[in-house]
Amino acid sequence: MTMAEASLKELYSILFADISGSTALYEKLGDTMAQAQIGAHLEKIATVVAAHHGKVIKTIGDELMCRFDDPAEAMQASCEIHKLMERQTDVNGGVPLATRIGIHYGPAILKDNDLFGDAVNVAARVTSLAKPQQTLTTATTVSALPSSKAIKTRRLDQTHLKGKQETLILHEVLWHQENLTLLGTGYSPGAGAAERLVLRYGDTTRVIERGVSSFTIGRDATCNLQLLSSLASRLHGKIEHRVGKFVFADHSANGTYIRLPDIDDLFLRREELPLFGSGVIACGEKIKDDSPHLIHFSCE
Repeated sequence: MTMAEASLKELYSILFADISGSTALYEKLGDTMAQAQIGAHLEKIATVVAAHHGKVIKTIGDELMCRFDDPAEAMQASCEIHKLMERQTDVNGGVPLATRIGIHYGPAILKDNDLFGDAVNVAARVTSLAKPQQTLTTATTVSALPSSKAIKTRRLDQTHLKGKQETLILHEVLWHQENLTLLGTGYSPGAGAAERLVLRYGDTTRVIERGVSSFTIGRDATCNLQLLSSLASRLHGKIEHRVGKFVFADHSANGTYIRLPDIDDLFLRREELPLFGSGVIACGEKIKDDSPHLIHFSCE
């Protein structure tokens, strides 16, 4: 990078919003109608971006690239985008669409209404790691937020970017009300690290030690814990150990209900939740005390 290029760099919050699920929409509505629907959704997303003082840089297929001067505005815009897309299922003919969003705050060159630089590549990579209905951001972005906004994020994981030696620490931006309520109870993602997780399902007991990369739960016989419930998916969910916490990730069609200490039952679908204390997991059905398919867990 030349001295002239360095002098052109400014700090921006770069946000990518990628619409997920469009393949099913094209199959159901056909190319013309589906393309029109996707375009309409992108316009609505652009309106949310503008309302939070951001600017759309360009459209890349089903994805928008945007810039914000304020990382807090970018984070709030991502929450509103998810809420917007959650309300659009009926408009899509019953086909569920969602957004995967990545945000990174860093120096970039703004030229001819386009952004260039390493920060853009980082934001794009973070987006590729996000799941539908999820916003991921970086520790750099979180550190630039006021404390009132930073409490709406939680540290998830760390990863390495190709061509870079340093580790990239990822945070999730919380936008579901139940997740915000969870934080409001005093639960701290960095506190109370667990050494192992004990699962009890009927007469079966499984112990997951810290450091496990993936413990699978589902109907399939290859799962680490096989479920006998017809409402559970073949691969219903996974449990991973990250940063001292055991995290449950739902991969199912019917979703998962989880009961945590002093917290109302939470519903997950294609989402993740850190487990703490002792509680109950119900795969594909609401938690009923007399159900034979409940998984009781205890973090120790």
